[in-house]
Amino acid sequence: MTAGTLAIICGLGVLAWATVLYKGRALWQNPRDAAIWVYWGGFLCLAATLTLPLPAVFRWIDELVGLQGFAYLLSDMAGLLACWTWLAYLYRLNTPDPAAMRASRRLALIIAAALGFMVLRFTVAPGRVEHQLGPDRVAVYMALYRLIYLGVMGLHFAHAIPLLRDYAAVVPGPALRARLRLMTWAAGFGLGFVVYESLRVIPPPLPEIGGALLMLMLVLLLVAGFTLGAWRSLWRGLVRRWSAPAAARDWFERFRVCRCLYPLWRALYPVNPSISFLPAPAPFGIWVLGRDISFCLWRQVIEIRDWSLELRPYQMPEALRLAEELGLRAGLPPVDLAPLAEAARLAAALHLWHRALHGAVPGPPGPQHVIGANEHADMPPEGIEPDDEIADLVRVAHYFAHSPLVRVVVTRLDESLHSETYTSSALHPPP
Repeated sequence: MTAGTLAIICGLGVLAWATVLYKGRALWQNPRDAAIWVYWGGFLCLAATLTLPLPAVFRWIDELVGLQGFAYLLSDMAGLLACWTWLAYLYRLNTPDPAAMRASRRLALIIAAALGFMVLRFTVAPGRVEHQLGPDRVAVYMALYRLIYLGVMGLHFAHAIPLLRDYAAVVPGPALRARLRLMTWAAGFGLGFVVYESLRVIPPPLPEIGGALLMLMLVLLLVAGFTLGAWRSLWRGLVRRWSAPAAARDWFERFRVCRCLYPLWRALYPVNPSISFLPAPAPFGIWVLGRDISFCLWRQVIEIRDWSLELRPYQMPEALRLAEELGLRAGLPPVDLAPLAEAARLAAALHLWHRALHGAVPGPPGPQHVIGANEHADMPPEGIEPDDEIADLVRVAHYFAHSPLVRVVVTRLDESLHSETYTSSALHPPP
């Protein structure tokens, strides 16, 4: 295998395994969908066909099994199984009657007979991998082995082309017709691959790179045909999102706001992770928020508010007073005192929640506890606009993540937990 052919096969293997993972996600969501099972199983076999002949892989498998050439046999079996899986499904789509079952069974019997002949390589030609026709008995067998394998594969491609063409003529919708036409072209390149590889059996052999390029077109068209729906949806979403003049500016503004809220959202996440619709906090998580940035933004706002409400039993009124005093001493403008106090109150409540979780301080009282004047402090004022609410929450998140005054408030209140003047009853005042 030349370096160019090896590079193409490796790239196709990566692409095939990526498609297996992509279809695996759809299979996990719809485990009873027969079409997804067919697509996924066919690409799994195709990925195995492309991966097993790689030098490192086939040497490892042959040493593991103890049979030379076993990896090549598995690769050929997987290739024939992929062809039969997709063709049998096409038969059922075109003629859902006993005729389709009979055609599928005939092809299965042909594959079984071919595999019976191919298994003989372990006794007739042990350790032989070349398929060039020669004067000795082993060379003749290996040439027949290759021709039978290619012939069965070509039979499947020849049956698939008219089925795909007939099916494309009756299906509704241009997207599905485009997918079927791509698959028809893929089957055509598959026939070209069969013819080219059959000619390589006869010495002098044709260049190996030609078969690799035909296989490249075959796999690319198959992947495009099977995943065209997802690419079409993605393209429509991108066009709809970026075609408006201000779309790019709005998207980056929402992303900036998400980045500002992310530290506060990440800090509050452990309070109740079960209510979150977003991925769990992770390193560089802000950069993988998903394609719908508006959904991520509003989920962050909603979840921050919900977690803040769950922290109400741990609120300490002294946090608000102390934060305002420190803010005035630091010379903060009056408009920043409220966000600073809210950030300090959240940070102090979260710190107390962590300590109560580990038994360092008494837990909160039962559900009969009320906060009094601060009962609705976590909720936005009535009549406030959503954009104004987000802007206020951004300022709170900024002070929560970056202000040293918030850390001073938490430190002083934590020290007061151990003093005689600040007891458990002070943490949870009576109704």
